[in-house]
Amino acid sequence: MNAVGYQRVLLFGGASEIGQQILAALRLPPDAEVLLAGRDEQRMATAAQALSCRIRTLHYDAAAIDTHQAVLDKAFAFGPVDLVISAAAS
Repeated sequence: MNAVGYQRVLLFGGASEIGQQILAALRLPPDAEVLLAGRDEQRMATAAQALSCRIRTLHYDAAAIDTHQAVLDKAFAFGPVDLVISAAAS
């Protein structure tokens, strides 16, 4: 387990630079899982290449409030999330 004990991290704003910097600072182990939630699948895929752990992407649009619950349901469908980071812009 990593120093801070996070095994599943959810990042809203999955391709945001500040979100990526926070993930880098966490130094997550290879067995950790990061859920990147954002609008741009291509940018999230590019951002995921810099991470050394397991990655899932979720489509998330901060401005589409009526979809937020469905995104959370998907994020928690595979188990609990240890840390949620909000770095999304609308």
